Amino acid sequence: IQKDVAIYNDDEQSKIIGLINKLDTSRNFRDHRNSLILKFLLFHGVRIDELINLKWPDVEEVYDEQEGYLYKFWYIGKGNKVRDLDFPINFVEKNFEVIKHHVTSDFVVPGSTGKQSLRVSIYSGIKKLLNDLGIKEVWLHKFRHTFGKNKEVEGVNINTISDLMGHSNIMITGKYYLKNNSKAKRSAILKNLPEKSVVDTKK
Repeated sequence: IQKDVAIYNDDEQSKIIGLINKLDTSRNFRDHRNSLILKFLLFHGVRIDELINLKWPDVEEVYDEQEGYLYKFWYIGKGNKVRDLDFPINFVEKNFEVIKHHVTSDFVVPGSTGKQSLRVSIYSGIKKLLNDLGIKEVWLHKFRHTFGKNKEVEGVNINTISDLMGHSNIMITGKYYLKNNSKAKRSAILKNLPEKSVVDTKK
């Protein structure tokens, strides 16, 4: 049984991306921290616990012949399942620079004193920012569903989506992110059936 999930729609996502771009022009610690949080939530689909536990040793600089220099982030998810996701270095390097200049911390997204961020403080901060954009229905896990749905719409293979999201098995992924694929499969079967094979079940 597939489940419907709440996501940020295209207009809301455009507003969030515009906010990220605006925050990135600042030199303020809080702005860059919020920008980085939004990038992790919207473009990596991380769980909030994975985000607040992310430390600098979990970040690795790598080189890809096609993509160039990247940061690889190692997340520890449910059941201690480890997965890695990348960002181009220039996508987050200014965020890192401002955060490190402001505070010394083991955490990639620290609180203002350098201690581990609290889930409630991240939620309240992000909720206010999005409310100010006119986005009223805000919760952190909604970003994760948005990420998964975006990958589904982009036509990413369900196995890859499952790996990206760190699901324990592909059935969990399919429960939320296979609706478009199910419609395509149904259409592929039904469109070429001879008319006499179609049974009217309403009689």
